[in-house]
Amino acid sequence: DSNPNSDATQECLDRRVLKIAGTDSTRLRDVDKYGTATITVRVQLPSDVACRHCVFQWKYTAGNNWGTDPITGQSGLGMGIENETFMGCSDISINGNGSPIETIPPIIVTPG
Repeated sequence: DSNPNSDATQECLDRRVLKIAGTDSTRLRDVDKYGTATITVRVQLPSDVACRHCVFQWKYTAGNNWGTDPITGQSGLGMGIENETFMGCSDISINGNGSPIETIPPIIVTPG
């Protein structure tokens, strides 16, 4: 959306789920890491998207709990639907030609 005053809707975000770079998947399953770790994921931006006012949303489902996959019946850490999910959003800009984009000044709201 090119309007910095409008909010992104979940419906809009769900239409543009990014794929993991080099794959046809939108999910990364890394069950070999234990404890505290930084996980870097490279995603492929759609070639037909350029915007001054975009929202990047991420979702991370932790494998902290034991569960059972309802499809395979396999049990283990991170399996099934009994896991914690963390989400976050960032305001970003995507310039289609790779050159720097003009910075939009922040919107400042003064309490009434």
